[in-house]
Amino acid sequence: MLDIRAFLLGSDPRYRERVSPRAILRIALISSFLFAVFASLYAYSPGWGRAYRWYFRGVNNVAFSQFWIWPRASIEFFDLNSPTLFADLRHAGLPENFPVREADGVKDTLMLCKNSDDTHRRLGQLRTSSKIIGYWPTVMVMALAVATPWAWKRKRWVILWCFAAVHFLIVARLTLFALKGAFAVPTKALRVMAPSLFWSNTLQRLEEVVNDDPTFNFISAFVIWAVVLIVLEIWRSRRESRASRQQTQSPKDRRPDRTPSRSRIVR
Repeated sequence: MLDIRAFLLGSDPRYRERVSPRAILRIALISSFLFAVFASLYAYSPGWGRAYRWYFRGVNNVAFSQFWIWPRASIEFFDLNSPTLFADLRHAGLPENFPVREADGVKDTLMLCKNSDDTHRRLGQLRTSSKIIGYWPTVMVMALAVATPWAWKRKRWVILWCFAAVHFLIVARLTLFALKGAFAVPTKALRVMAPSLFWSNTLQRLEEVVNDDPTFNFISAFVIWAVVLIVLEIWRSRRESRASRQQTQSPKDRRPDRTPSRSRIVR
């Protein structure tokens, strides 16, 4: 008989077996439910969407304050729907005659790319979607992490490492997008590199797979979750094997305890 409460909470060892059909079913049901909840929040709660877009821009403003490939290059992120967008862009150094692209139903974030040297400051702009690039993979990987059939003492490490790994994925996706659209385009003045035709085509194909394919969000979330589980399992097995070796070590092989006894200290 299926115990619904134990099934959902994972309190019964039967539902925490690593390859059991019930454990797989539990992961699928809980992760799908959580993903549907967070997708509904983004779609029907304007405040939730604004909060994530603010978080997305803030984190990436810190990550791209200095472009890691070229120290004089940087990227600033702006809200395309903000009423103070033009004032913010002018404050960031964008000239008044520089055209600004408008927001649409998908792209809600403007990336102001900069490449400065001692005498010139070259600018460029790109548009991206915080929902596609950041929200969907984050929600999916966190849903899988919460649905992991482990005890909460171990599951919290799964959630923590999945959260960190998905942010590295977001930074990598935005880096590819910035290289393909601005910093690695030979015809643009703000380029930081001029790759050959082969590498330009390779970069374009890679960026199309990583950023334009909608299935990549779900595939990458599953890969991140699986890698985190494998790494944590390897770390746990090594700790257990090290502990077992120390327990089975013979008394002759053990190092003598040279800590002075209490009676000797008193004397």
